[in-house]
Amino acid sequence: MDEQRVQAYLSLIQKLLNCDSGEEAARLSKHRELLLSKQRL
Repeated sequence: MDEQRVQAYLSLIQKLLNCDSGEEAARLSKHRELLLSKQRL
């Protein structure tokens, strides 16, 4: 996995950790293409 993709995952994780309760699903749907990718870490 390339560095850019790793940084995208880390950024998403940080956003999920810092978002208000109940906003997780909206955040995840904004990054759907990242989550559905077949590449692995």
